[in-house]
Amino acid sequence: SSLFFLPTVCQTCPKDWIQFQESCYFFNHFISPWKTWYESRQLCQSNKSDLVVISSLEEQTFIYNTIKYYHDIWHGYWIGLQKVNNNWIWVDGSPDTLG
Repeated sequence: SSLFFLPTVCQTCPKDWIQFQESCYFFNHFISPWKTWYESRQLCQSNKSDLVVISSLEEQTFIYNTIKYYHDIWHGYWIGLQKVNNNWIWVDGSPDTLG
């Protein structure tokens, strides 16, 4: 599954997206077959968005409360965090500060 993120200012979120604070989120529960992190990111970018960058505890709580729970290790959601040169970096280039 993928979690898309679309920053928005003074706009309405697209259909089936959820607004939280000043951003729109799309929780894709129905992608089949399951995609890799890179495939999910490409799908996000094709929708003019990106994998989510979690920048606050409030945002993390919103996402946690909104995602579908899976009962096994083979399902879940990709977020915009990647390991680069042994450091965790968000897709927007910022370092992970929530860890």
